[in-house]
Amino acid sequence: FMQLRHSADGFERIEQEMRIDLRLERTGSLCPLIDEIRYIRLYLEMYQIMYPQQLQFVICHDPDLDDIAVPVFLLQPIVENAIVHGIGQSGRGCIRITTELNDDRLIVCVADDGCGIPAERLANIWEHQPEGDANAPRIGLFNVRQRLRFLYGEGCGIELLSKAGEGATCR
Repeated sequence: FMQLRHSADGFERIEQEMRIDLRLERTGSLCPLIDEIRYIRLYLEMYQIMYPQQLQFVICHDPDLDDIAVPVFLLQPIVENAIVHGIGQSGRGCIRITTELNDDRLIVCVADDGCGIPAERLANIWEHQPEGDANAPRIGLFNVRQRLRFLYGEGCGIELLSKAGEGATCR
């Protein structure tokens, strides 16, 4: 009973914080990076409550980058893919999120130590596939990539690195 109460209290706190975050700070197509980091921390805490022994996470964020404007919901689809398709396949794992500035470019990295992506799938992941094809890229990753290119040009986007059995890194 105490575990259920603790989980309910945790969900209630996270729900209140997410509602405030969504209502007050996340309007428009861009938000400060720190808002995106706060939101994704709450999102990960919610998953930890649902799967307490399966998910761990680490966020290494440089506070000097707090005010950089990024697309709203930049990280959520990427983190969800890491949880569902990476860690979910292996049963437990850790997600590591890092932020850094490299030659005036913001690099946000989401890495998991889950099951990874087979080489043949990774090689074709961005190719256009007919709707419903099991090898088509996940719509969340595809949408994030398209939004980044629309906002910042063709030189921006997502790089996906992985080896089967060794996790995946999306940056």
